[in-house]
Formats: sequence, C-alpha cells, structure tokens
Amino acid sequence: MQKQLPEPFKSCFEKLDAKFGEANGEPLGKIFRDVLEEGMEELPLQPEDREAFLQFIPENGYMDGQMQLLSIQRSRTLLEGTIEKLERENGEKCRLALGLGAMSGMLLVLILW
Repeated sequence: MQKQLPEPFKSCFEKLDAKFGEANGEPLGKIFRDVLEEGMEELPLQPEDREAFLQFIPENGYMDGQMQLLSIQRSRTLLEGTIEKLERENGEKCRLALGLGAMSGMLLVLILW
C-alpha cells in the first residue's frame, strides 16, 4: 500500500516500517508521532492543524477499546469544529470576492464610458 502513496506520505510510512522493526522499547504512539511530525513539516499546514492531527495519536501507546473510542470521538469533535469555522470563513471570503469583482467591474465601466 505504501508504494502507491504520494510523497511525503510514502517516505513517512517507510520510516515507520523501519522504526517499528527496531522499536528498542519505545512506545508505538511515540514512534508514530515522531515520524509523522518530521514528515508533516513538508506539508503546507498551519501549526495548529498539525497539532490537531498529532493529538489523535496517543503518547503512551496503549489504551483499552473504550479509551481509544473516546479519543477518536474527541478528535472528531475538534475536527468538526474546525470544519465549521473554515466553511464560515470561506463563505465570507466568497462574498467579499464577489463584491470586489462587481465593484471593480462597475469602476471599469465608468472609466471606459
């Protein structure tokens, strides 16, 4: 599967594979977080977006099923809030762009007339 992924994801999963093989007693969650932090530096993400994604990965590397479910639900709630905020901002920016386009069109008509 990792061979089909684009970069930087492909190299991240290759590094994960190598690190898991030589775990040296490090928790799974810590290895996963360290490798993804390094790989995500290449992506055009805001620091808070990176941290929101990395919060999903537990630092201690172990949890029972109920705790994992709660962690997933918490992350989903945070992401849904971010999605709503970005959709509102997108709508405001679209209205602004539309207004500026209409005003510049009217200005151009006045200048050419």
